[in-house]
Amino acid sequence: MVAAGTGLGEAVLYWDGREYGISATEGGHTDFAPRSDLEIEMLLYLCKRYGRVSYERLLSGPGLVNIFEFLRDTGRGEQPLWLKMK
Repeated sequence: MVAAGTGLGEAVLYWDGREYGISATEGGHTDFAPRSDLEIEMLLYLCKRYGRVSYERLLSGPGLVNIFEFLRDTGRGEQPLWLKMK
């Protein structure tokens, strides 16, 4: 089970032979493992900022901001006028 919000919540659903149970994990803190050149570039970008990059740095509310800033700062996207700070 995965739930992205202010952080990245992950839990394991298991069957004990009689009923289902849930066990919380710290899976969101797993190291980000890039699979493409673009993702490797994003990892390097975020490493400069944080040192270590977990999946939570990408798959959460704040993580979406990290992705946006990476795309904006590397020229792959533009910040719309309505979003620019005055």
